[in-house]
Amino acid sequence: MFNSLFKAIATTELEQKKLNVAVQETKEEVQAIRDVVEIRPSQSWRNETNRLMTKICFKAKDYSKPKEQVYKALNERARVDLKRRLENMRARLALNGTAKSKIGELNFLDVIADDKKLIEIYTAIVKETAIKYKIA
Repeated sequence: MFNSLFKAIATTELEQKKLNVAVQETKEEVQAIRDVVEIRPSQSWRNETNRLMTKICFKAKDYSKPKEQVYKALNERARVDLKRRLENMRARLALNGTAKSKIGELNFLDVIADDKKLIEIYTAIVKETAIKYKIA
């Protein structure tokens, strides 16, 4: 009788330890999601989203596909054409006499930075992608 009682207690303790580990992992995941969701489109939106995109690309072991997916989602959700906007921005700067090297450095983030709505949508998409990839 004592032997079965000890086995039951030991089993209960093992299950409790497993539950404690699961609870700790859940707490860590929730905190990671909080950290991602707290990013607000502000002055540092570009640095924060770049940091998250770097982590996403590292986890995916692909440095172009996640970025392409985010830009595609932005095009669809905001109903914009980032390529066209980038071409137009480059053309405007060329007409204003901006140096070719400066024009060549322009990218989609520069286009996004020109429109507050795009910043909001882009930030939201990056957050969603980070949560999808379980990035903290």
